[in-house]
Amino acid sequence: MSGCHRDHWPSQAPPKLVPLVSTHISRDKKEALSYIHTCINDLDVYTDGSGYEGQVGVAVTIWPHINTTRGQHLQFQLGKLTTHTVFEAKLVDILLAIHIICHAAQQL
Repeated sequence: MSGCHRDHWPSQAPPKLVPLVSTHISRDKKEALSYIHTCINDLDVYTDGSGYEGQVGVAVTIWPHINTTRGQHLQFQLGKLTTHTVFEAKLVDILLAIHIICHAAQQL
């Protein structure tokens, strides 16, 4: 047995809904590393949430391995460092990364 694969279904989802996210639970660390290197190498995701010159901003870019000439990019300026924190920016960059990954998954 090489592990377990489960699809995530939202509660109260229509029966024909195809989930965009799935998980894989491996039996051990070696199998998990093998799975990561063979199944999850479809995208490179880069994020940056930081403060500069009194402002806080976020940038996210992804590069699919199947088409390395065209990546997707999002950026967002939260505002002044007196109002927002770099930690808040780090959370926003994670949310933007999730958004852009889900959008990319719909295009595959």
